[in-house]
Amino acid sequence: MLVPATMPPLTTDAVASTAVRFEVSSEARAVAAMHDIDVPACLHRAVDKRLSEFVAGRYCAREALRLLGIEGPHAVGMRPDRGPAWPAGIVGSITHTMGVAWAVAASRQAIRGIGIDIETIPEAHAARQVEAVILTTAERDVLLPITQRWGVPTAIGLALSMKESLYKCLAAKAAAPLEFRDASLVGINQRDTSFRIRLNPAVMAAWPDGCEWSGRFAIEPPHVYTVIEQRVEPDREE
Repeated sequence: MLVPATMPPLTTDAVASTAVRFEVSSEARAVAAMHDIDVPACLHRAVDKRLSEFVAGRYCAREALRLLGIEGPHAVGMRPDRGPAWPAGIVGSITHTMGVAWAVAASRQAIRGIGIDIETIPEAHAARQVEAVILTTAERDVLLPITQRWGVPTAIGLALSMKESLYKCLAAKAAAPLEFRDASLVGINQRDTSFRIRLNPAVMAAWPDGCEWSGRFAIEPPHVYTVIEQRVEPDREE
């Protein structure tokens, strides 16, 4: 069920990364048991798709931790919001979509926060529905080079992924969940596959450490991939 996969090289050397391809299966519980992955009580009645995604994601998370020298089947817990709870001194992120799961982890001595996301490029009608919810007119202008080269669905999927990566990067520190309109895309550079994203004034006060972040992206149809890393400044201690 779990087959090693390769992700685009978007993370720095300080980050451990593991990815797999998987199939949605009624045998997900058996796969979890095979790999000593605990299935929390909140997922005991989950449908096969949700459980398969969870098992694949937690397997990747555990393997990423193993690359950092952290062993043990119970290393990644679950926060009250059902996001992953990483071991002390570690930051990480998990993502999955339609048969692909990916997880990264890093020491807090090198990385203050990290968020990753994979999105399947949506169908045209779905892209238009998402666009109305997550984008402003100014963001559409920022995305125009992507739209012209790759089409509207890819541009919308990429924008969604960029915002998801930011929210995952900030999730452990957020006092309340961030919404899609709480952040705006302010720049995209196709030459070095970088982007910039900024929190909007209504939520800036909650983030004294900064309100603008940079990230990397890759477009490999049928998926788009994004990463945001908050690196530790040389003279700063966490």
